[in-house]
Amino acid sequence: MENSKGAKIRIFSSEDIAAFLRDHISLKDYAKSLMFSSKVMRMKLEGRGIKPITEEYGLGRLYYRKADLAA
Repeated sequence: MENSKGAKIRIFSSEDIAAFLRDHISLKDYAKSLMFSSKVMRMKLEGRGIKPITEEYGLGRLYYRKADLAA
């Protein structure tokens, strides 16, 4: 879609967002739940070979698969 300034934006349904959040968590929320900073948590995850599903610019935050974090 295009916004009023003509810039392309993506629109997601609330159902799509809920489905995504069932299986994924942001780095910020995951780090907070374990009482670490996002920077420290990202280093810990990278040390375990766990990568975000996409770069930050794609979704505005780094997201990880919950299944990867549980392994």
